Amino acid sequence: MRCQFKLSNLLGLLALVTSIIVIKGCGFNLFSSFSQSDEKNSQLEEAKVHLDNKEYSEADKILTTLVSDPSRDSNTARVYLAAAKIGTAGMDIWTIISSLINTVSGTNPDYTNLFEEATNTLLGTGDIRAAKLATLADAIELLLDTPDPSSASRAQNTACFLGSMLVAAELVDAQNKIDNLNAALSGLSDLSSSGVCDSLDSLISAFDALASTASNFSLVTRVVASCPFLSQGEASATLSAITAQMEALVAKADKGCSSVPTCSLPAALCSILTPSCVQDALGVGGETATAGDGVLATCELALECTIKGGCF
Repeated sequence: MRCQFKLSNLLGLLALVTSIIVIKGCGFNLFSSFSQSDEKNSQLEEAKVHLDNKEYSEADKILTTLVSDPSRDSNTARVYLAAAKIGTAGMDIWTIISSLINTVSGTNPDYTNLFEEATNTLLGTGDIRAAKLATLADAIELLLDTPDPSSASRAQNTACFLGSMLVAAELVDAQNKIDNLNAALSGLSDLSSSGVCDSLDSLISAFDALASTASNFSLVTRVVASCPFLSQGEASATLSAITAQMEALVAKADKGCSSVPTCSLPAALCSILTPSCVQDALGVGGETATAGDGVLATCELALECTIKGGCF
């Protein structure tokens, strides 16, 4: 089954959130507007200086210490730490905006594919892209779990901005990941059990990649809940349809991995997925995932979606 999603109606979304972030950053400095209420916190001020100087690793160290201490954690520290993380990964705010500008300013800009082209420019491909997507997800998690929800609007706006980037990239990648998993399964279909055991790398990578996408879409569902302007227009309809599908996927598969079901797929596929070497590699039959935690682990995806044949 092919699952293709239209990207063009997310253009206004990212433009809007970009405007919110930039306009609210006084003097085009994303961090300056926080300083007045936090001048007494020397570590937070030190981190801000590092961020202004693009010394992201130094800022990350200070801010991680603050956020890890409940007595010193704050909404501002979390926004700063999210900025440090995406900056360390090469995705500071101006790099993000430049990617959008450069995409539009080409000789023949295609606005329909703006998100796809901009995310490709910003995130790259392969392992680099996967690492940057993981960083975006980590930053969003920080911003959604603020210690003071009553004054979390700036953290929420930043989460909305990063969430729009994450969903745009995952929309581009989701079908490819499904295709890669199907290709990996097909590539193993003619092998004996021992041959399958020696050829698992592509299968495991495909399962891992798809599980990561499902978890990121689940995270985006939380972001949407904190972004009032996402309830308007075509963007709302598209995101609602996507998040509903992903919620259904996670709900179906988030069952843990301790029991091994009987394979209900065609015999050729069952012969690939049921050898003990495959299930050991996927973590099936162990305690590598927690049922009902809202996070889709690779083994859960393998059990519920592939061995039972019910997710895609």
